[in-house]
Amino acid sequence: MAPHDASAITKFLAQHPSIIHFGMCICLPNIDDPFDPEQTFLPNLRHYEGPRLLLRNLATRTLRAARLGPDIGLAASDVQALKALINPALPFVLSVKWTVAFDDAIQTVLSLLSTEMRHIPHLELQTYKASEFSMENLDHITARLPAFTHIAYFAFTSSKYQLESLVDNPGFEPTFRAWAAASPTLKGCCIGTMAWKKVGEKWEQCTKEQFDILAGFSTFYLT
Repeated sequence: MAPHDASAITKFLAQHPSIIHFGMCICLPNIDDPFDPEQTFLPNLRHYEGPRLLLRNLATRTLRAARLGPDIGLAASDVQALKALINPALPFVLSVKWTVAFDDAIQTVLSLLSTEMRHIPHLELQTYKASEFSMENLDHITARLPAFTHIAYFAFTSSKYQLESLVDNPGFEPTFRAWAAASPTLKGCCIGTMAWKKVGEKWEQCTKEQFDILAGFSTFYLT
């Protein structure tokens, strides 16, 4: 996309303030500010899926779910822009995905979110790289989860369908047990395509589709 194309997006949005769902799968260029400096007010926006760079040009307080990507990483400025769109009194679902692996991706994203958005109840991390489902990363998630004080549903999944078989590993069950023990607020979690939900005081395995509905991640698969 050229800068004038990105500017056309904000102009389109400004002409359609009734938009409730917005999704854009294309990557934006790595340039400082391709958008108009004036914010676009979308009073009815509930679900956003698209580049994090666009967030700074949106204004609303009704956002209930956001999926950020496909970008390389996540910066503190992105999180601040996102927080400005959220009403703290409303439940919020966040999904972050990246298409290019970078050093310490999981550590970087979790460190930022657990500092800036530690009260988030629904969080999903998606990667294109099966290699990121390493024990080192899974152990790092175990150590970081308690920092999310209100986490109810957490998922670490693949955003590339053909990688699902590579990360659907029965060996993940000990990690799931460790996550459940580390975060007593958890009601459900998912690793790859393996998901568990809490029923009363007990945990049982469920399908990823069931988990996505419980966790609110099915919002991103609306047709």
